[in-house]
Amino acid sequence: MVSQAMFWDPLYADVLLLQLNEQRLANPAPFCDLTLITTDNAKFHAHKSILAACRTYFHQLLSSPPTTPPCGPSSSTTPRTDRVEDP
Repeated sequence: MVSQAMFWDPLYADVLLLQLNEQRLANPAPFCDLTLITTDNAKFHAHKSILAACRTYFHQLLSSPPTTPPCGPSSSTTPRTDRVEDP
């Protein structure tokens, strides 16, 4: 029988989020899988899983298929053109 041990570190969440933010700010950001582009063309690298976990809007947006048909050799490289509006 396999036994399990419970380990709890009150700083784990803070350290994890700090490391994810450092990855996001790195240039290039190799572990980010999304770039948000604002109307004034500012670019923000992001992690899809973090956006989806933090906001229902992004969870729904990233769970749905792209609104435009794929073009080029691979649909995974096709940028989405969805716009995010302030509520």
